[in-house]
Amino acid sequence: MIDATICLPIRDEREISLGLKLQKVGAGLYNGYGGKRKGSETVEQTARRELKEEAGIEAEDLEKVAELTFLWPDKPDWTRWCMSTSRGAGKETFMLPSRRRFFPNGSRWAVCRITR
Repeated sequence: MIDATICLPIRDEREISLGLKLQKVGAGLYNGYGGKRKGSETVEQTARRELKEEAGIEAEDLEKVAELTFLWPDKPDWTRWCMSTSRGAGKETFMLPSRRRFFPNGSRWAVCRITR
């Protein structure tokens, strides 16, 4: 089983930050920030690391909002831990501003609605 995270930063309960995926599955589409767990990291540590690496955001709070399991017939299964954060500090680092957008919470672009 491979553990991975995806984090959805929320601004003012109205908007979700998504980044434009540049490679691999979903390239060219907007997605949350995340990746695989490394070594002995906890799921929360992974989410914080990936959010900092991909969006330059240091989350002050993280809340687990979903746990998804992907079962594959020909490769290892995945568990995807979905986290949200509403408070964070930092500046965009690796992503150019045009590669990161805020979408209305619940819009067809954000796909899902995050509620607390």
